[in-house]
Amino acid sequence: MNKIKKNNNIPKFRFSSFHDEWKEMKLSQISQKIVNKNINYEVNLILVNSATKGLISQQDSLTKWNCFDKKNLNKYLILKKYDFCYDPTPTKNYPYGPINQLEKYNEGIVSPIYICFNFSQYQNILDNNFLKYFFKTNKWHHHLYLTGNKGVRQLISIKSDDFFKMSLYIPSLPEQTCISNLLSQFDHLITLYQRKYEKLINIKKSLLEKIFSLNNKIRFNNFHDEWKECKLKELATIIKGQQINKTYLSKEGTYYVLNGG
Repeated sequence: MNKIKKNNNIPKFRFSSFHDEWKEMKLSQISQKIVNKNINYEVNLILVNSATKGLISQQDSLTKWNCFDKKNLNKYLILKKYDFCYDPTPTKNYPYGPINQLEKYNEGIVSPIYICFNFSQYQNILDNNFLKYFFKTNKWHHHLYLTGNKGVRQLISIKSDDFFKMSLYIPSLPEQTCISNLLSQFDHLITLYQRKYEKLINIKKSLLEKIFSLNNKIRFNNFHDEWKECKLKELATIIKGQQINKTYLSKEGTYYVLNGG
């Protein structure tokens, strides 16, 4: 990848084999808003748009079932695999709420407070994974800053028409694919190392339990003596807190002193 001097819509950092400008397009030009509702209750899987985990089953989230009105599930929107969903609920890392793609399930239903869309009619010019990674950035936040407001329960209040006026800078399809493939490889590596990390944590936990057990069968083979049972007071000096004389205290200094009594 090379850094390139900024010129109109040419990014500073890109693969050296690409030189064309990125095209500025409105979200409304390249996507379709999802309006299909669960009228006949044909879909039962309720999805929650988690900022950290993406679109997951409500049962896998911390959201309680009783916050969903079962009688109104016919008003929920039907999402298909690879559709996108905007949740106007701000979080610490997503101050304007997350936009996630449905990847784990073939279909599900989401609350009508979400704004949902897909790019299925523009697959000849768009890479879904490229867009998935784009929405993981903060490049679209400024648009919501200008057009959205904090509403009830601190939700971002934005009209659907205003949301779809969002501008995106889109490179050629081959460049989109190169970018998404690169980022996918990083995701793959992160997943592998995360699994190794979790395995090591479990191994360490098991060792701690076995090594410090009286009936432990795991020890270095060059040690054979019995472990001695001792009281903590035989091994350590126990120091209790005590009052500090006021004559030793000063109003100046780095640390505060709180005396009991």
